[in-house]
Amino acid sequence: MTSAPEEEVRATALDVAQSLSGKAGSTLGTIKSRLYTEVLATLRDTTNPLG
Repeated sequence: MTSAPEEEVRATALDVAQSLSGKAGSTLGTIKSRLYTEVLATLRDTTNPLG
């Protein structure tokens, strides 16, 4: 079994990463909003902003 040249692997990795990069924004936003629900609620609270 032969391995692919480093340049070929790098090019393929960049192509895959670029194809997925547009999906990251909304997905990361959803993950963070679910992970930090309580913190975000406190920050958005205008009646008692210090929690």
